[in-house]
Amino acid sequence: MFNIKIAWSGLFVLITIMIVLVGCEDEKKAAVVKEVEPSESEVVEVVEVEQEPEIIPINYEGYVQTRRLVNKELDLLAWPHLDAQLVNQMLPGTLVSIEYAATTTNDERWLFVTIPTYDCPCNNRGWIKEADSEEITEANRMSANNGIAIYMGAMIYEGAEFDPEALSEPIMAEYNMRGVIIEVQEDYARIMTGGGREFWMKKEDIGFPIPEPERQFTEEYQRNLDGLLEAFPSVHDAAVDVTYEDSELQTLAKHPLHKTYESTLELYVGSKLHKEIKSYQTISDAVNPRTLLVIMRDHSIFKITMEMRYQPEPFWIVTSYMDFYENGNVAFKQHVLLSVEDLTDEPKLWAERLLQEEGWEKAHATFADQTYILIKTSSDALDSVELEGIEVADGVVTVRYQVYEHRRTELVNDYVLIEADYGNVSEVSYVETYRGMNKEIE
Repeated sequence: MFNIKIAWSGLFVLITIMIVLVGCEDEKKAAVVKEVEPSESEVVEVVEVEQEPEIIPINYEGYVQTRRLVNKELDLLAWPHLDAQLVNQMLPGTLVSIEYAATTTNDERWLFVTIPTYDCPCNNRGWIKEADSEEITEANRMSANNGIAIYMGAMIYEGAEFDPEALSEPIMAEYNMRGVIIEVQEDYARIMTGGGREFWMKKEDIGFPIPEPERQFTEEYQRNLDGLLEAFPSVHDAAVDVTYEDSELQTLAKHPLHKTYESTLELYVGSKLHKEIKSYQTISDAVNPRTLLVIMRDHSIFKITMEMRYQPEPFWIVTSYMDFYENGNVAFKQHVLLSVEDLTDEPKLWAERLLQEEGWEKAHATFADQTYILIKTSSDALDSVELEGIEVADGVVTVRYQVYEHRRTELVNDYVLIEADYGNVSEVSYVETYRGMNKEIE
């Protein structure tokens, strides 16, 4: 009996120890869990630091040339930086049209250009480094093959296969086109233009780019067409007369593009001057002969005179043309309108003396290499004069003016006083172009 009690006591002690050990282990696990798992009231925040985007300074500027030649494989980029996104790729011989230029952080000049595309105008504008392109010269112009011109009137042979004996009858290009040379065989080149159209034409008829001479005062004259028209006579002697043999005139009379002055002008400019017209305007009072101001896409400016002949049937021809910027030596000659109060010393005394006269006066004088021209009205309070324009050629100044008789005193202008630097003036002539009064002027 005693032995049994001892056994049961030992068993009880063993069970108690095991329970205590298990409980301690659970407390340790609970403590570990408690240390690992944060309480519900604790919030963990992750803060991301945003970096400011880098701003690349781009200094925009104009550019003298309108086109340049890319003679190597080159990427067209979305902005002026070597890490910029790719817009398109160019093959050697591509002509690019220049919109404007820019410099960035390292003062390297970039060009924003348009490249030739023939399916759709997509991804055709972007940036290239100026150093990756070339100025068009006589030495490299014939290496262009993408963006070459096919001028109105050029004879083309439809079809993709070349066989000199089986070439179709040529047809005439009815408008100017741009294209890419696909291949060359003998004296012919296969051209692809917009929409995948392909044809053959003689290499000698391809409109390869021509060098662009330096133009002076281009921006001023593009903006101020009145000043341009006034400056035309200063280069009148540079006009080139165009003459024709009788046989040529007979052929032109039958030519379908010589029936209107518009198509004749476009044809002559493309086939003879190798240029493309941007805009034109008739500047003569007469319509036959007709004189036009023609602005080209390369910013050159021409005065072109045309005639309509009636034998053997009505047709137009070009009889003369003048490159306004020939040799790049034409100056933009400006004049200033002044009041007598603006003058000093001798010019002022000269003008005041003339203004004291009762009748109309027209006179000019030179003081300190400056030319002064004065047109004054009579003592009649209603008489008024306005300057229309000035032409200068070979030392001869032609002043065009208009006269009025105003009933409104706020419109009356008693005199026109001009100051200009025209150099050696040998003669000044005065031409009244409009009279808004009934009385005669002495």
